[in-house]
Amino acid sequence: MAICRLLAATLFKEYKMKRATKAALLSALVFPGAGYFTVNKSKQALTFILLTLAGLSAIIYDSVYKAQIIAQKVTSGTLSLDANIIREEILKTQGVISPEIITAITFGIGALWVVGVIDGYRIGKSQENN
Repeated sequence: MAICRLLAATLFKEYKMKRATKAALLSALVFPGAGYFTVNKSKQALTFILLTLAGLSAIIYDSVYKAQIIAQKVTSGTLSLDANIIREEILKTQGVISPEIITAITFGIGALWVVGVIDGYRIGKSQENN
């Protein structure tokens, strides 16, 4: 682990990454909005992160709810342990949240991701030019 840190420190010392690039990469690869911390926009970063976490929490909650229903059917013997049958059961089991809302949440998270990357890069670029 110490070797990895030393190697990373050495690599990043030799290559000075521009703010715009760093902000875009952090938002794209780490978490939506994480790049805003690089360009000193903490409120925007926290907003994007909290919105993404709220959306992910809703999707996970719905998935766990469905999984519990299906697991109960499997353990009681009313549902076979065949993967195709379980897949069909997943599709027809009603969750807590409607599929349309889950889809909207998914697209919202994707939009946050894209906007975070583009806006982080744009802000970083304007800071570099000033």
